[in-house]
Amino acid sequence: MDVERILAKYEKVVTMAQRGEANEAANAAKIAASMREKHDWLHDEWRRRQEAAQQPSHDHSAEPPGHGIWDGVDWGRMWNVAKDTVNKAREFTQSMADVHHAIDVADEATMSAREDMRRGGWQLNTWFSDEVVEELSEMNEMQRQAFVDHVATRYRAWLDELFLDD
Repeated sequence: MDVERILAKYEKVVTMAQRGEANEAANAAKIAASMREKHDWLHDEWRRRQEAAQQPSHDHSAEPPGHGIWDGVDWGRMWNVAKDTVNKAREFTQSMADVHHAIDVADEATMSAREDMRRGGWQLNTWFSDEVVEELSEMNEMQRQAFVDHVATRYRAWLDELFLDD
């Protein structure tokens, strides 16, 4: 019996069971189970070697987690999930920063009211500087929507203050 050859095959089968496509992974898992039944020492020896390979004999920090498989956990997949989560958080954070920028620009709008004696009644004005209009033209759709929503909210609050508060 060639222990090294059996261990090398077991390593390939376990890797396939954890990283392969659905049917491929299921078949590899069956083969790995069959190998463990035939060689009761196999999994323990494989795990011992995996752990020994992870000892600080050289710097593993440059390798992504998941380079090895421990205790039946596919660390490669875990690493990918963590990386995807970080990327989603980064995208969300950027989106929030974009929205806050649009709100800051919307706060630069000037609203004024004055009584128009000549015509009778009130004249309401909303003024946007050239810089605000230019900034608005460079915004993405989400930012423009946040800008419009914020201006509308401010306008509503301003109208309430003008006409509803006594």
